[in-house]
Amino acid sequence: MMRCIPAIDIRAGRAVRLLRGDFANETVYGDPVEQARRYVEDGASMLHIVDLDAARDGVSDNLEIVHQIIAKVDVPVQVGGGVRDTVRAKALFDVGAARVVLGTAVVEDPELVANLASLHPGQIVLGLDYREVQSSSGILRLIAVRGWEEKSELELKAALERFRGIDVAAVVVTGIAKDGTMAGPDLGAVCSRSNTAPRQ
Repeated sequence: MMRCIPAIDIRAGRAVRLLRGDFANETVYGDPVEQARRYVEDGASMLHIVDLDAARDGVSDNLEIVHQIIAKVDVPVQVGGGVRDTVRAKALFDVGAARVVLGTAVVEDPELVANLASLHPGQIVLGLDYREVQSSSGILRLIAVRGWEEKSELELKAALERFRGIDVAAVVVTGIAKDGTMAGPDLGAVCSRSNTAPRQ
């Protein structure tokens, strides 16, 4: 069974869409709380929220908006963006997040990911966002960090192997080259794990 989880990206208090992760190429959709409410009215059984300001800079004023979204809908909400320490994770759980998504920490602080997964079993999600790079051995899918503005040397498959056996709720895989294009997900990059979800 396929489960469709609508995503809302928040930047400067507004619901937006970036084209291929480009902060200079932004479409604004307005009030993220109203967007969340409409998704649920249309049948969404869960929401995926990304705080783009926190993802990019590690700081954000959008926590209250996230809180409002969670308070206004009656479905679970998973939230990511800038979760690079236990303080940020706790803040999201405290406002009612059902799951917390970690992206940059997957590369920069795997111990934090493992610790949070131990503290919150079944409530941590790995956010693996990648850019394709041509190498002498073929195409590499390298994980991007800090709001997709920096690249790492960690390959998608290696990231999945790194956390094998860790109790995470799901893995969200995003092909940045397709993000925001409405061209569909890169299904070829998604591994066979049943809790791996592509984001387009």
